[in-house]
Amino acid sequence: MTTTGLDPGGLSTGFARADADDAARILERGHGLRARELRRLATEKDDTFAVTTDDGTRVVLKISHPNETDTEVRFQADLMTHVATVDPGCPVQRLLPDRDGRTVSTHRPGGVARHVRVLSW
Repeated sequence: MTTTGLDPGGLSTGFARADADDAARILERGHGLRARELRRLATEKDDTFAVTTDDGTRVVLKISHPNETDTEVRFQADLMTHVATVDPGCPVQRLLPDRDGRTVSTHRPGGVARHVRVLSW
């Protein structure tokens, strides 16, 4: 893990970034997906990876900033689910549920609780 610079608070607060090994463990444990290829995507505040699974499926793994609240993450997930339900033809990413049927789960890369979502490519 690498650490970003520190700042006084909020989403700009430094944190230990999840690395490719963290991402692979989260995908396998939470979704039963084995990553053949993981590529970090440049993002403003979280850890996001483009993933190709062993069977060739492409997905996006989002590991939220540790200071992002449950309410914020669930609002985003609920909004995406609403759009997909109301207009199935709308070209937006889809949330992929984990093994327990959750679209938002919590994992602890580096020992810090982080919200996790897996989305269609």
